[in-house]
Amino acid sequence: MKSTSEKVGSHPCLGTRVIKDSVAGDYHWETYKEVFAKINSFGSSLVIKGIEPRKCIGILSINRAEWVIQYLFF
Repeated sequence: MKSTSEKVGSHPCLGTRVIKDSVAGDYHWETYKEVFAKINSFGSSLVIKGIEPRKCIGILSINRAEWVIQYLFF
C-alpha cells in the first residue's frame, strides 16, 4: 500500500456512500494517500494500546470502509 500511495496517491482508492430512506447516495472517495494515512494511524493506535506486532486480535465490524483499513494494516 505504501508503494501505491507514493505512485498514485491522489487517485481514488476506497469509496463509501450513505444510504438514506433506502436510497444510496453518491460515492465519497478517499485517495490512496488518505487511506494509507488511516492504515498507519490504526497501526499506531494498536501499538499505543500495547498490542505487539504479529499478535492475534479480533475485530467485529459491519460492512464499512474502516474494516478495509483494518484489514490492510495486517
